[in-house]
Amino acid sequence: MADAAMTPAQRLPRAYVGAAYLERVPVIVGLLGGGVLCLLRPDRWPGPWAWVVIGPLVVLRLAEPLYRMATVLWEASELDLRLTTGHVHRRTRTVPWSEVRALDVQVPWAYRPFGLARVVVGQTGDASAQLVLPAADAGTQQRIKHLAQQGTRPAVAAREPARGPEAVDGREGVDITEAGDAGPGRLLYRATLADLLLATLVYGQFAVAGGAVAMSAWDLLDTAGLGDDAGRVFGAAVGAAVVLLVVVVGFVVTVVRFAGFEVRTSAVGAVEIRFGSVARLERSVDRRAVAGVVLQQNLAEKLFGRVRLALLTTDSAVQLGANLVLPSLPPVVVARVLDDVLPDVPTSEVLARIAERRLRSAVQVALVTALPAVLVALALRAASAPRALVVLGALAVLVAVVAAGRLASSRLVVGPGASSVALWTSHVSDRVRVLRAEAVHVVSLTALLGLPLLVRAYYHAGMPRTLTAVRFRPSELESLQAGAGARGLAQARGRRASSRGEVLP
Repeated sequence: MADAAMTPAQRLPRAYVGAAYLERVPVIVGLLGGGVLCLLRPDRWPGPWAWVVIGPLVVLRLAEPLYRMATVLWEASELDLRLTTGHVHRRTRTVPWSEVRALDVQVPWAYRPFGLARVVVGQTGDASAQLVLPAADAGTQQRIKHLAQQGTRPAVAAREPARGPEAVDGREGVDITEAGDAGPGRLLYRATLADLLLATLVYGQFAVAGGAVAMSAWDLLDTAGLGDDAGRVFGAAVGAAVVLLVVVVGFVVTVVRFAGFEVRTSAVGAVEIRFGSVARLERSVDRRAVAGVVLQQNLAEKLFGRVRLALLTTDSAVQLGANLVLPSLPPVVVARVLDDVLPDVPTSEVLARIAERRLRSAVQVALVTALPAVLVALALRAASAPRALVVLGALAVLVAVVAAGRLASSRLVVGPGASSVALWTSHVSDRVRVLRAEAVHVVSLTALLGLPLLVRAYYHAGMPRTLTAVRFRPSELESLQAGAGARGLAQARGRRASSRGEVLP
Protein backbone atom coordinates (compact mmCIF):
# COMPACT_ATOMS: atom_id res chain seq x y z
CA MET A 1 0.00 0.00 0.00
CA ALA A 2 1.36 3.35 -1.00
CA ASP A 3 -0.02 5.09 2.06
CA ALA A 4 1.55 2.55 4.38
CA ALA A 5 4.86 4.39 4.16
CA MET A 6 5.47 6.83 6.98
CA THR A 7 4.45 10.38 6.10
CA PRO A 8 7.13 13.08 6.40
CA ALA A 9 7.66 14.34 9.92
CA GLN A 10 5.39 17.27 10.74
CA ARG A 11 5.53 19.97 13.36
CA LEU A 12 2.65 21.34 15.38
CA PRO A 13 0.36 23.89 13.68
CA ARG A 14 1.60 27.47 13.90
CA ALA A 15 -1.66 28.47 15.57
CA TYR A 16 -0.66 26.30 18.55
CA VAL A 17 1.52 29.07 20.01
CA GLY A 18 -1.38 31.54 20.12
CA ALA A 19 -3.77 28.91 21.52
CA ALA A 20 -1.27 27.85 24.19
CA TYR A 21 -0.66 31.44 25.30
CA LEU A 22 -4.40 32.11 25.43
CA GLU A 23 -4.88 28.97 27.56
CA ARG A 24 -2.20 30.16 29.96
CA VAL A 25 -3.56 33.72 30.34
CA PRO A 26 -5.59 32.96 33.54
CA VAL A 27 -2.61 31.28 35.20
CA ILE A 28 -0.16 34.01 34.20
CA VAL A 29 -2.56 36.77 35.26
CA GLY A 30 -3.11 34.97 38.56
CA LEU A 31 0.63 34.66 39.18
CA LEU A 32 1.27 38.29 38.32
CA GLY A 33 -1.72 39.42 40.40
CA GLY A 34 -0.48 37.42 43.37
CA GLY A 35 2.97 38.92 42.93
CA VAL A 36 1.58 42.45 42.86
CA LEU A 37 -0.46 41.83 46.01
CA CYS A 38 2.68 40.53 47.74
CA LEU A 39 4.52 43.71 46.74
CA LEU A 40 1.66 45.89 48.04
CA ARG A 41 1.62 44.05 51.39
CA PRO A 42 5.31 43.63 52.27
CA ASP A 43 4.38 43.12 55.93
CA ARG A 44 2.74 39.78 55.10
CA TRP A 45 4.88 36.73 54.42
CA PRO A 46 6.39 36.05 51.93
CA GLY A 47 6.17 39.65 50.68
CA PRO A 48 8.52 40.54 47.78
CA TRP A 49 10.29 37.19 48.20
CA ALA A 50 7.32 35.57 46.47
CA TRP A 51 8.84 36.67 43.17
CA VAL A 52 11.65 34.17 43.68
CA VAL A 53 9.03 31.53 42.85
CA ILE A 54 6.59 33.55 40.72
CA GLY A 55 9.25 34.88 38.33
CA PRO A 56 10.58 31.48 37.14
CA LEU A 57 7.03 30.10 36.91
CA VAL A 58 5.97 32.94 34.60
CA VAL A 59 9.08 32.48 32.45
CA LEU A 60 8.42 28.72 32.15
CA ARG A 61 4.78 29.33 31.18
CA LEU A 62 5.87 31.76 28.46
CA ALA A 63 8.68 29.56 27.12
CA GLU A 64 6.87 26.20 27.05
CA PRO A 65 4.76 26.77 23.87
CA LEU A 66 7.81 27.96 21.89
CA TYR A 67 9.85 24.99 23.14
CA ARG A 68 7.17 22.48 22.12
CA MET A 69 6.74 24.14 18.75
CA ALA A 70 10.46 23.76 18.10
CA THR A 71 10.92 20.19 19.38
CA VAL A 72 7.73 18.16 18.80
CA LEU A 73 7.51 16.12 15.59
CA TRP A 74 4.90 13.53 14.63
CA GLU A 75 4.54 11.02 11.79
CA ALA A 76 1.61 8.78 10.87
CA SER A 77 1.10 5.85 8.52
CA GLU A 78 -1.56 3.18 8.12
CA LEU A 79 0.47 1.02 10.50
CA ASP A 80 1.41 3.25 13.42
CA LEU A 81 1.83 6.71 14.95
CA ARG A 82 5.24 8.08 15.89
CA LEU A 83 5.87 11.04 18.20
CA THR A 84 9.27 12.64 18.82
CA THR A 85 9.80 15.10 21.69
CA GLY A 86 12.65 16.81 23.50
CA HIS A 87 15.84 18.56 22.44
CA VAL A 88 18.71 17.58 24.71
CA HIS A 89 17.01 14.31 25.62
CA ARG A 90 15.42 13.31 22.33
CA ARG A 91 12.70 10.68 22.68
CA THR A 92 10.76 8.87 19.95
CA ARG A 93 7.73 6.73 20.79
CA THR A 94 5.70 4.57 18.40
CA VAL A 95 2.32 2.93 18.87
CA PRO A 96 0.74 0.60 16.27
CA TRP A 97 -2.86 1.44 15.44
CA SER A 98 -3.83 -2.16 16.14
CA GLU A 99 -2.80 -1.60 19.80
CA VAL A 100 -4.76 1.63 20.28
CA ARG A 101 -7.51 1.13 22.86
CA ALA A 102 -8.63 4.71 23.53
CA LEU A 103 -8.60 7.97 21.60
CA ASP A 104 -9.30 11.34 23.23
CA VAL A 105 -9.89 14.54 21.28
CA GLN A 106 -9.78 17.39 23.80
CA VAL A 107 -10.77 20.90 22.75
CA PRO A 108 -9.86 23.35 25.56
CA TRP A 109 -11.67 26.69 25.53
CA ALA A 110 -8.55 28.47 24.25
CA TYR A 111 -8.17 26.07 21.30
CA ARG A 112 -11.68 26.72 19.91
CA PRO A 113 -10.94 30.08 18.18
CA PHE A 114 -7.98 28.47 16.41
CA GLY A 115 -9.79 25.28 15.33
CA LEU A 116 -7.32 23.06 17.19
CA ALA A 117 -7.58 20.10 19.54
CA ARG A 118 -5.30 18.08 21.81
CA VAL A 119 -5.19 14.39 20.80
CA VAL A 120 -4.37 11.63 23.29
CA VAL A 121 -3.75 8.13 21.91
CA GLY A 122 -3.90 5.42 24.59
CA GLN A 123 -3.08 1.73 24.61
CA THR A 124 -3.22 -0.97 27.26
CA GLY A 125 -1.32 0.31 30.29
CA ASP A 126 -1.11 3.43 32.42
CA ALA A 127 -0.69 7.09 31.49
CA SER A 128 2.97 6.56 30.54
CA ALA A 129 1.79 4.47 27.58
CA GLN A 130 -0.17 7.38 26.10
CA LEU A 131 0.96 9.51 23.18
CA VAL A 132 -0.14 13.14 23.52
CA LEU A 133 -0.15 15.36 20.45
CA PRO A 134 -0.32 18.89 21.95
CA ALA A 135 -2.24 20.36 19.00
CA ALA A 136 -3.86 19.11 15.81
CA ASP A 137 -5.92 20.91 13.18
CA ALA A 138 -9.19 19.53 11.79
CA GLY A 139 -7.49 17.60 8.99
CA THR A 140 -5.03 15.93 11.35
CA GLN A 141 -7.83 15.01 13.77
CA GLN A 142 -9.82 13.31 11.01
CA ARG A 143 -6.76 11.45 9.76
CA ILE A 144 -5.87 10.13 13.21
CA LYS A 145 -9.48 9.10 13.86
CA HIS A 146 -9.63 7.30 10.53
CA LEU A 147 -6.35 5.45 11.08
CA ALA A 148 -7.35 4.45 14.63
CA GLN A 149 -10.70 3.12 13.36
CA GLN A 150 -9.00 1.18 10.58
CA GLY A 151 -6.72 -0.42 13.16
CA THR A 152 -9.71 -1.77 15.15
CA ARG A 153 -11.93 -2.66 12.18
CA PRO A 154 -10.52 -6.18 11.48
CA ALA A 155 -11.20 -7.37 15.05
CA VAL A 156 -14.71 -5.92 15.01
CA ALA A 157 -15.52 -7.31 11.57
CA ALA A 158 -14.57 -10.77 12.75
CA ARG A 159 -16.84 -10.47 15.78
CA GLU A 160 -19.91 -8.59 14.52
CA PRO A 161 -22.03 -8.65 11.36
CA ALA A 162 -21.71 -5.75 8.97
CA ARG A 163 -24.15 -2.88 9.40
CA GLY A 164 -26.12 -1.39 6.56
CA PRO A 165 -25.36 2.08 5.19
CA GLU A 166 -28.74 3.53 6.12
CA ALA A 167 -29.11 5.66 9.21
CA VAL A 168 -32.03 7.22 11.00
CA ASP A 169 -31.68 10.10 13.43
CA GLY A 170 -33.29 9.79 16.85
CA ARG A 171 -33.01 10.33 20.58
CA GLU A 172 -31.94 6.98 22.02
CA GLY A 173 -31.07 3.53 20.72
CA VAL A 174 -31.16 4.31 17.01
CA ASP A 175 -28.72 4.38 14.12
CA ILE A 176 -27.29 7.77 13.24
CA THR A 177 -24.70 9.13 10.85
CA GLU A 178 -22.99 12.47 11.27
CA ALA A 179 -20.71 14.45 9.03
CA GLY A 180 -17.11 13.42 9.44
CA ASP A 181 -17.91 9.97 10.85
CA ALA A 182 -16.52 6.87 9.21
CA GLY A 183 -19.97 5.36 9.02
CA PRO A 184 -23.19 4.78 10.88
CA GLY A 185 -23.14 4.55 14.65
CA ARG A 186 -25.72 3.91 17.35
CA LEU A 187 -26.87 6.64 19.70
CA LEU A 188 -27.32 5.15 23.16
CA TYR A 189 -28.05 8.23 25.23
CA ARG A 190 -28.22 12.00 24.96
CA ALA A 191 -28.50 13.96 28.22
CA THR A 192 -31.15 16.61 28.68
CA LEU A 193 -30.80 19.67 30.91
CA ALA A 194 -32.93 17.95 33.55
CA ASP A 195 -30.60 14.93 33.48
CA LEU A 196 -27.55 17.14 34.03
CA LEU A 197 -29.16 19.09 36.87
CA LEU A 198 -30.22 15.88 38.59
CA ALA A 199 -26.77 14.34 38.12
CA THR A 200 -25.21 17.45 39.65
CA LEU A 201 -27.51 17.13 42.64
CA VAL A 202 -26.88 13.43 43.32
CA TYR A 203 -23.10 13.78 42.90
CA GLY A 204 -22.92 16.84 45.12
CA GLN A 205 -20.76 18.53 42.49
CA PHE A 206 -22.68 21.80 42.88
CA ALA A 207 -21.29 22.07 46.42
CA VAL A 208 -17.74 21.20 45.34
CA ALA A 209 -17.56 23.51 42.33
CA GLY A 210 -19.53 26.36 43.88
CA GLY A 211 -17.70 26.05 47.18
CA ALA A 212 -14.34 26.29 45.43
CA VAL A 213 -15.42 29.47 43.62
CA ALA A 214 -16.82 31.03 46.80
CA MET A 215 -13.71 30.16 48.84
CA SER A 216 -11.44 31.55 46.10
CA ALA A 217 -13.41 34.81 45.98
CA TRP A 218 -13.31 35.23 49.76
CA ASP A 219 -9.60 34.39 49.90
CA LEU A 220 -8.93 37.02 47.24
CA LEU A 221 -10.86 39.62 49.28
CA ASP A 222 -8.99 38.63 52.43
CA THR A 223 -5.61 38.78 50.68
CA ALA A 224 -6.44 42.27 49.45
CA GLY A 225 -7.36 43.27 53.00
CA LEU A 226 -11.05 43.68 52.17
CA GLY A 227 -12.41 40.66 54.05
CA ASP A 228 -13.27 42.52 57.27
CA ASP A 229 -14.77 45.43 55.34
CA ALA A 230 -16.97 43.06 53.31
CA GLY A 231 -18.18 41.39 56.49
CA ARG A 232 -19.11 44.73 58.10
CA VAL A 233 -20.86 46.03 54.97
CA PHE A 234 -22.91 42.96 54.18
CA GLY A 235 -23.35 41.60 57.72
CA ALA A 236 -25.57 38.52 58.00
CA ALA A 237 -26.34 38.64 54.29
CA VAL A 238 -22.84 37.35 53.54
CA GLY A 239 -23.67 33.81 54.68
CA ALA A 240 -26.86 33.64 52.60
CA ALA A 241 -25.06 35.12 49.59
CA VAL A 242 -22.26 32.56 49.86
CA VAL A 243 -24.73 29.67 50.06
CA LEU A 244 -26.64 30.97 47.05
CA LEU A 245 -23.39 31.48 45.15
CA VAL A 246 -22.28 27.93 45.93
CA VAL A 247 -25.51 26.43 44.61
CA VAL A 248 -25.91 28.59 41.51
CA VAL A 249 -22.27 28.53 40.40
CA GLY A 250 -22.00 24.81 41.09
CA PHE A 251 -24.99 24.00 38.90
CA VAL A 252 -23.84 26.35 36.13
CA VAL A 253 -20.28 24.99 36.10
CA THR A 254 -21.46 21.39 35.91
CA VAL A 255 -24.07 22.04 33.21
CA VAL A 256 -21.60 24.00 31.09
CA ARG A 257 -18.95 21.32 31.52
CA PHE A 258 -21.21 18.40 30.52
CA ALA A 259 -23.48 20.17 28.01
CA GLY A 260 -24.36 18.06 24.99
CA PHE A 261 -23.44 14.83 26.78
CA GLU A 262 -24.05 11.82 24.58
CA VAL A 263 -22.94 8.21 24.39
CA ARG A 264 -22.76 6.21 21.18
CA THR A 265 -21.21 3.14 19.65
CA SER A 266 -19.25 3.85 16.49
CA ALA A 267 -19.34 1.97 13.20
CA VAL A 268 -16.37 -0.14 14.39
CA GLY A 269 -17.97 -0.96 17.75
CA ALA A 270 -16.11 1.53 19.96
CA VAL A 271 -17.88 3.33 22.79
CA GLU A 272 -17.87 7.08 22.22
CA ILE A 273 -18.48 9.83 24.79
CA ARG A 274 -18.93 13.47 23.83
CA PHE A 275 -19.65 16.44 26.09
CA GLY A 276 -18.77 20.05 26.83
CA SER A 277 -19.75 23.49 25.56
CA VAL A 278 -16.86 25.81 26.41
CA ALA A 279 -14.32 22.97 26.50
CA ARG A 280 -15.17 19.87 24.47
CA LEU A 281 -14.12 16.25 24.98
CA GLU A 282 -14.63 13.35 22.59
CA ARG A 283 -13.47 9.99 23.94
CA SER A 284 -13.54 6.71 22.05
CA VAL A 285 -12.87 3.45 23.91
CA ASP A 286 -12.36 0.20 22.01
CA ARG A 287 -14.48 -2.69 23.29
CA ARG A 288 -11.31 -4.78 23.58
CA ALA A 289 -10.16 -2.38 26.31
CA VAL A 290 -13.32 -2.87 28.40
CA ALA A 291 -12.61 -5.34 31.20
CA GLY A 292 -15.90 -4.73 33.00
CA VAL A 293 -18.25 -2.16 34.48
CA VAL A 294 -18.95 -0.43 37.78
CA LEU A 295 -22.55 0.18 38.88
CA GLN A 296 -23.20 2.38 41.90
CA GLN A 297 -26.04 3.98 43.84
CA ASN A 298 -25.68 6.44 46.70
CA LEU A 299 -28.50 7.64 48.96
CA ALA A 300 -29.58 10.43 46.60
CA GLU A 301 -29.57 8.09 43.62
CA LYS A 302 -31.75 5.63 45.50
CA LEU A 303 -34.16 8.43 46.28
CA PHE A 304 -34.48 9.41 42.61
CA GLY A 305 -34.24 5.86 41.22
CA ARG A 306 -30.99 6.38 39.32
CA VAL A 307 -27.88 4.27 38.69
CA ARG A 308 -24.34 5.43 37.96
CA LEU A 309 -22.30 3.59 35.34
CA ALA A 310 -18.57 3.51 34.61
CA LEU A 311 -16.40 1.32 32.42
CA LEU A 312 -13.33 -0.51 33.72
CA THR A 313 -10.80 -0.15 30.94
CA THR A 314 -7.27 -1.42 30.52
CA ASP A 315 -5.94 2.01 29.51
CA SER A 316 -7.05 4.04 32.53
CA ALA A 317 -4.94 4.40 35.67
CA VAL A 318 -7.26 6.93 37.31
CA GLN A 319 -10.44 6.47 39.32
CA LEU A 320 -9.47 2.86 40.12
CA GLY A 321 -9.29 2.16 36.38
CA ALA A 322 -12.79 3.46 35.72
CA ASN A 323 -13.80 5.81 32.93
CA LEU A 324 -17.06 7.57 33.72
CA VAL A 325 -19.47 6.97 30.85
CA LEU A 326 -22.85 8.21 32.02
CA PRO A 327 -24.37 10.49 34.62
CA SER A 328 -26.98 8.99 36.91
CA LEU A 329 -29.68 7.42 34.73
CA PRO A 330 -32.81 5.31 35.05
CA PRO A 331 -31.94 1.59 35.18
CA VAL A 332 -33.67 0.97 31.83
CA VAL A 333 -31.23 3.30 30.05
CA VAL A 334 -28.25 1.75 31.82
CA ALA A 335 -29.47 -1.71 30.78
CA ARG A 336 -29.62 -0.63 27.12
CA VAL A 337 -26.06 0.70 27.26
CA LEU A 338 -24.74 -2.47 28.94
CA ASP A 339 -26.48 -4.72 26.41
CA ASP A 340 -24.73 -2.87 23.61
CA VAL A 341 -21.30 -2.49 25.23
CA LEU A 342 -21.04 -5.83 27.12
CA PRO A 343 -23.46 -8.24 25.45
CA ASP A 344 -21.51 -11.26 26.73
CA VAL A 345 -21.73 -10.27 30.42
CA PRO A 346 -25.02 -10.91 32.27
CA THR A 347 -25.71 -7.54 33.90
CA SER A 348 -29.53 -7.52 33.96
CA GLU A 349 -29.62 -9.47 37.23
CA VAL A 350 -27.11 -7.07 38.76
CA LEU A 351 -29.27 -4.07 37.86
CA ALA A 352 -32.36 -5.77 39.25
CA ARG A 353 -30.67 -6.51 42.57
CA ILE A 354 -29.45 -2.92 42.91
CA ALA A 355 -32.96 -1.62 42.30
CA GLU A 356 -34.38 -4.01 44.92
CA ARG A 357 -32.47 -2.47 47.82
CA ARG A 358 -34.62 0.29 49.27
CA LEU A 359 -33.60 3.71 50.50
CA ARG A 360 -34.84 2.86 53.98
CA SER A 361 -32.31 0.06 54.50
CA ALA A 362 -29.45 2.27 53.23
CA VAL A 363 -30.44 5.06 55.64
CA GLN A 364 -30.54 2.57 58.53
CA VAL A 365 -27.02 1.40 57.68
CA ALA A 366 -25.85 5.04 57.52
CA LEU A 367 -27.28 5.75 60.99
CA VAL A 368 -25.69 2.63 62.49
CA THR A 369 -22.38 3.53 60.84
CA ALA A 370 -22.40 7.06 62.22
CA LEU A 371 -23.38 6.02 65.76
CA PRO A 372 -19.88 4.99 67.01
CA ALA A 373 -18.40 8.27 65.73
CA VAL A 374 -21.10 10.27 67.50
CA LEU A 375 -20.52 8.37 70.77
CA VAL A 376 -16.75 8.96 70.57
CA ALA A 377 -17.31 12.68 69.92
CA LEU A 378 -19.65 12.95 72.89
CA ALA A 379 -17.19 11.09 75.13
CA LEU A 380 -14.30 13.33 74.12
CA ARG A 381 -16.47 16.40 74.55
CA ALA A 382 -17.47 15.28 78.04
CA ALA A 383 -13.77 14.84 78.87
CA SER A 384 -13.18 18.50 77.87
CA ALA A 385 -10.93 17.48 75.00
CA PRO A 386 -9.88 20.19 72.51
CA ARG A 387 -12.29 20.69 69.64
CA ALA A 388 -9.68 19.59 67.10
CA LEU A 389 -9.19 16.31 68.96
CA VAL A 390 -12.96 15.74 69.09
CA VAL A 391 -13.27 16.20 65.33
CA LEU A 392 -10.21 14.08 64.51
CA GLY A 393 -11.30 11.30 66.85
CA ALA A 394 -14.81 11.17 65.41
CA LEU A 395 -13.47 11.15 61.83
CA ALA A 396 -10.97 8.39 62.60
CA VAL A 397 -13.69 6.19 64.09
CA LEU A 398 -16.04 6.92 61.18
CA VAL A 399 -13.37 5.99 58.60
CA ALA A 400 -12.52 2.78 60.45
CA VAL A 401 -16.18 1.76 60.79
CA VAL A 402 -16.91 2.49 57.12
CA ALA A 403 -13.86 0.50 55.97
CA ALA A 404 -14.76 -2.44 58.21
CA GLY A 405 -18.40 -2.30 57.10
CA ARG A 406 -17.52 -2.27 53.42
CA LEU A 407 -15.20 -5.24 53.81
CA ALA A 408 -17.72 -7.17 55.90
CA SER A 409 -20.46 -6.57 53.31
CA SER A 410 -18.27 -7.51 50.30
CA ARG A 411 -19.24 -10.62 48.38
CA LEU A 412 -17.63 -12.21 45.34
CA VAL A 413 -20.08 -13.84 42.93
CA VAL A 414 -19.14 -15.88 39.85
CA GLY A 415 -21.59 -15.68 36.94
CA PRO A 416 -23.17 -18.61 35.07
CA GLY A 417 -20.59 -20.77 33.35
CA ALA A 418 -17.80 -18.79 35.03
CA SER A 419 -18.23 -16.15 32.30
CA SER A 420 -18.04 -13.21 34.70
CA VAL A 421 -17.15 -12.29 38.26
CA ALA A 422 -18.75 -9.56 40.38
CA LEU A 423 -17.77 -7.89 43.64
CA TRP A 424 -20.81 -6.71 45.60
CA THR A 425 -20.48 -4.07 48.32
CA SER A 426 -23.79 -3.19 49.96
CA HIS A 427 -23.22 -0.58 52.62
CA VAL A 428 -24.44 3.01 52.83
CA SER A 429 -24.15 3.01 49.05
CA ASP A 430 -24.34 0.01 46.72
CA ARG A 431 -21.36 -0.64 44.48
CA VAL A 432 -20.88 -3.55 42.07
CA ARG A 433 -17.84 -4.25 39.92
CA VAL A 434 -18.57 -6.77 37.17
CA LEU A 435 -15.64 -8.18 35.20
CA ARG A 436 -15.34 -10.48 32.25
CA ALA A 437 -13.88 -13.75 33.50
CA GLU A 438 -10.97 -13.50 31.04
CA ALA A 439 -9.94 -10.20 32.68
CA VAL A 440 -9.14 -12.07 35.93
CA HIS A 441 -5.56 -13.34 35.90
CA VAL A 442 -5.04 -14.80 39.38
CA VAL A 443 -7.39 -15.89 42.15
CA SER A 444 -5.99 -16.35 45.67
CA LEU A 445 -7.65 -17.69 48.81
CA THR A 446 -6.55 -16.95 52.39
CA ALA A 447 -7.53 -19.52 55.03
CA LEU A 448 -6.97 -19.95 58.77
CA LEU A 449 -6.88 -23.49 60.17
CA GLY A 450 -8.51 -24.71 56.98
CA LEU A 451 -11.33 -22.15 57.20
CA PRO A 452 -11.54 -19.84 54.12
CA LEU A 453 -11.43 -16.21 55.23
CA LEU A 454 -10.57 -13.94 52.31
CA VAL A 455 -10.54 -14.18 48.51
CA ARG A 456 -8.71 -11.92 46.09
CA ALA A 457 -9.19 -11.76 42.32
CA TYR A 458 -6.49 -9.86 40.42
CA TYR A 459 -7.12 -8.00 37.17
CA HIS A 460 -5.61 -5.15 35.13
CA ALA A 461 -7.20 -1.73 34.62
CA GLY A 462 -4.44 0.79 33.94
CA MET A 463 -2.40 -1.06 36.58
CA PRO A 464 -2.75 -4.29 38.58
CA ARG A 465 -5.90 -4.14 40.76
CA THR A 466 -7.69 -6.45 43.15
CA LEU A 467 -11.21 -7.53 44.06
CA THR A 468 -11.28 -8.45 47.77
CA ALA A 469 -14.19 -10.13 49.54
CA VAL A 470 -14.90 -12.05 52.74
CA ARG A 471 -18.10 -13.70 51.51
CA PHE A 472 -17.90 -16.22 48.65
CA ARG A 473 -18.64 -19.78 47.61
CA PRO A 474 -15.56 -22.03 47.34
CA SER A 475 -17.22 -24.07 44.54
CA GLU A 476 -17.55 -20.92 42.40
CA LEU A 477 -13.91 -20.04 43.01
CA GLU A 478 -12.81 -23.45 41.77
CA SER A 479 -14.55 -22.92 38.44
CA LEU A 480 -13.07 -19.41 38.16
CA GLN A 481 -9.56 -20.67 38.94
CA ALA A 482 -9.94 -23.52 36.43
CA GLY A 483 -11.00 -21.06 33.73
CA ALA A 484 -8.10 -18.70 34.48
CA GLY A 485 -5.65 -21.61 34.31
CA ALA A 486 -7.07 -22.85 31.00
CA ARG A 487 -6.88 -19.36 29.46
CA GLY A 488 -3.29 -18.93 30.66
CA LEU A 489 -2.31 -22.26 29.13
CA ALA A 490 -4.00 -21.38 25.83
CA GLN A 491 -2.24 -18.00 25.71
CA ALA A 492 1.13 -19.64 26.38
CA ARG A 493 0.54 -22.14 23.58
CA GLY A 494 -0.47 -19.29 21.27
CA ARG A 495 2.73 -17.37 22.03
CA ARG A 496 4.90 -20.43 21.42
CA ALA A 497 3.10 -21.19 18.17
CA SER A 498 3.44 -17.57 17.05
CA SER A 499 7.18 -17.61 17.76
CA ARG A 500 7.51 -20.73 15.60
CA GLY A 501 5.40 -19.31 12.80
CA GLU A 502 2.67 -21.90 13.33
CA VAL A 503 -1.08 -21.34 13.17
CA LEU A 504 -3.23 -23.01 15.81
CA PRO A 505 -6.61 -24.45 14.76
